[in-house]
Amino acid sequence: MNLSIISLLLMIIAPTILNMNTQLILLLTTVTIIGIPHGYFDFLIAKKIFNNYDNWLFKFIFIYLSLSLIYLVSWFTSPTVALATFLIMSIYHFGIEETEDI
Repeated sequence: MNLSIISLLLMIIAPTILNMNTQLILLLTTVTIIGIPHGYFDFLIAKKIFNNYDNWLFKFIFIYLSLSLIYLVSWFTSPTVALATFLIMSIYHFGIEETEDI
């Protein structure tokens, strides 16, 4: 959230500072630092739930990558809808996770 606020302020104060190359570098950095470890936890959860099923790893990887590709295509075709969908899913995902601990 802090990174989003900083990015928004930068876009308002100095819109030219976040050119496409800078955005790609920020994307690569945040995906590497946040996204990949989060995806690994998804793998651990799937392993715990589906470990007794045949070919669970192949099915998990196929579905995970397919969903990622579908989202990537939707991001390029309709970025506003894709962002709104992502934010709603994130709110739900992390909201459920937090309320389960209460």
